[in-house]
This record gives sequence, structure tokens and C-alpha cells, in this order.
Amino acid sequence: MASYSNDTSYMPFQCSQKYDSLLESLKYVGSVIYLIPAAFMHFAILRVILITEREYYGRSSFYQLFAVDSVASLVLILWDIFFSRLLLFVPPFCPIVSSFFFRPTLLQKVYYVSGCHARFAKSVAQIFMVLNRMNCVVTPTFYGKIWERSTKWAILLVILLPLAGTWNVILSRVYAFAAFGGFGFSYIRYVQWVTFMSLAFAIF
Repeated sequence: MASYSNDTSYMPFQCSQKYDSLLESLKYVGSVIYLIPAAFMHFAILRVILITEREYYGRSSFYQLFAVDSVASLVLILWDIFFSRLLLFVPPFCPIVSSFFFRPTLLQKVYYVSGCHARFAKSVAQIFMVLNRMNCVVTPTFYGKIWERSTKWAILLVILLPLAGTWNVILSRVYAFAAFGGFGFSYIRYVQWVTFMSLAFAIF
């Protein structure tokens, strides 16, 4: 075990001065140009499925899974817009806020864990959506009965199964490091031989 979740050691870094502030900021603006419409589209999808047309779409196992996938997508998109890409590609922010992340904070832990969890959840949701469509085509007679019983379990697995891949991240030290004109985040594994990706591949 290399590190512990309660490790509060000071891990400073220097913001790089070799990146052009304007060019890096334009990278952020460029990404936001497509991320904001994507966020609005996911909000619109969820609004239709869960609120305005709930009576119709709420009975569809596929759209219930699609809604869970959209929630995971929104988590990733909103973090990108308001946190990770902002700190990574807007150099003027780096010297102002970087010292706040020299020690572990709840914010960076929540960001990193929820991001890993959402990516894993999307993979699981996609598997169930493909199975759902396959059942609809291959066994249309039994499709309704199969998914009437299975949908809640599938959604529960989409939410819980990622924990099999993120538990080590939850226990680990999340730290900030200089990258591009700003900084990004990574983690020091609590259990050294376990990685997020190795568990994901082992499960699937």
C-alpha cells in the first residue's frame, strides 16, 4: 500500500509558464462551444423521459436505461465545463487557485471519484441498452416480460457495479499536478496492484 485516503501531505507544484494564455483559453472556449449544447440536450432528454412524457417513456425499459446513461453523461460534461477543463486550459486561474489543491480536498476527491464512477456506469448502461435492443429483435415475444422484471435490477447494477472499479480510487489520495497551462488530477493507489482500468477489464 503506497498511500492512504487520509494522507494530508503537502504536494505543491509550479504552474507552467511556457503555454500561451490566450491560446490555452481558446482551447477551453472551443470545448465549451460543444459541451454546453451537449449538456442542454441531455437535460432536454431527461426532461422528456422523466417529466413531460413520463407516462409514455417511463414504461419503456430502454428509455429508463437511456435516462441513467444521460445522467452519467451530464456528470462528466458539467465537471468538464465548470471544473476540470477550466483549471486545465485557463492559465490565469492556475496561480490563483492551485495552492488550494496542494493538500487533498473533498472537492477534488468528489470530482475524481464521481468522474470515474460515471465513466464506468456509462459502460455498464451501454451493455444493458445493447442487450435490451437485442432482446427486442431476437425474442420480441418475451421482450416485455423479460425487461419488466429486469429493468430495476439493471439500473441498480449500473449504479452499484462501478464501485467494483472505483473503490480503490475512493480510498486513494487524489492529488493535483501541473499540466498544460493549468493543472489536472490523478491519484496514488491505496492498493498498489489494483487500477481502475484493470478492474473494469476484469469485470467485462
